[in-house]
Amino acid sequence: MSSGSDLEMVVLGIVWKWGPMTPYAIRQEFDRAPSSHFSASTGAIYPLVRRLEGSGHLASREEPKGKRPRRIYDITRQGTESLRSWLRPPLPDGDISVPFDPVRVRLYFLAALPPSERREYIEEVEQRLRGFLGQVTRYHRQYIASGDLLSELAAEGTIEATRSRLRALAIVRKRLDEIIARHTGQPLEKVAKDTERDFFMSSAEAKEYGIVDRVIDSH
Repeated sequence: MSSGSDLEMVVLGIVWKWGPMTPYAIRQEFDRAPSSHFSASTGAIYPLVRRLEGSGHLASREEPKGKRPRRIYDITRQGTESLRSWLRPPLPDGDISVPFDPVRVRLYFLAALPPSERREYIEEVEQRLRGFLGQVTRYHRQYIASGDLLSELAAEGTIEATRSRLRALAIVRKRLDEIIARHTGQPLEKVAKDTERDFFMSSAEAKEYGIVDRVIDSH
């Protein structure tokens, strides 16, 4: 099953790493993950686990718990071999390409929004990314405390990737400020400060600032 889907391999990896567990516990691992890549697939975990059992990659047993026994799944030798085959080179070309980033894709079309709304988009993304960075940093500390070195290193990669996205947004913000500064003649530092918040101007103030060329008096 080395040609299994990434989702199937991740499920096998979770069971391999944490030991026998219920499908509900497997789903919780996805819910706790900082990445939303598989979030739309969590409802598919239960049939996927049964499918992996049917193919011999997982084995199950009933375990008493209260009035209703629960079914525990463990990885088999065949499942472990499939997981190892998935991890070994050569990797699929798609694994090396630039991963899909909905923030970056939206930036590509951001010119469809008026300038003020472009700024709002960037500010919201920055705020959300900083919150996400704090969440991943907490996971990182937990991995350090537990001595889980490889998970710690994986979390460090996520932290660095998030910081990279924030740096990219800072570049976008600066470039947009440079455009305003170039067309208005205002210093870049002033534009950066003025665009940090809503900045309302009268028509005369907008002309003085350089946002408009002239004010048309209809009277």
